[in-house]
Amino acid sequence: MQVIFRKARESDGDDAIRFVVRAYGHIAGNEHYLRNVYGAAPIERILGAKALGEFFSPYGVTQTFSDVNAAEARIAQLKAACDAVNDYWKRAEEFGGEETYPK
Repeated sequence: MQVIFRKARESDGDDAIRFVVRAYGHIAGNEHYLRNVYGAAPIERILGAKALGEFFSPYGVTQTFSDVNAAEARIAQLKAACDAVNDYWKRAEEFGGEETYPK
């Protein structure tokens, strides 16, 4: 899975600047299966269950921030969540076999 970010600055004409972040979850091939079976809980915790479907749609999820630090923090959160989802999917698919502890 990848996250594609579109970032923009907007003004409402009153000298107020807003920082807009649109994030799209891009999944390809086998990842559709992984999302259906294992979900994407780290992203869902950030965006909420309703927005998760929008996140994986062609439109993505748009969020507006009045502070660039908050916008960048949300981008960092979603990047970390993407890494966590990819790691979870990999571990879930590799799970199995036998393990002896301690060795």
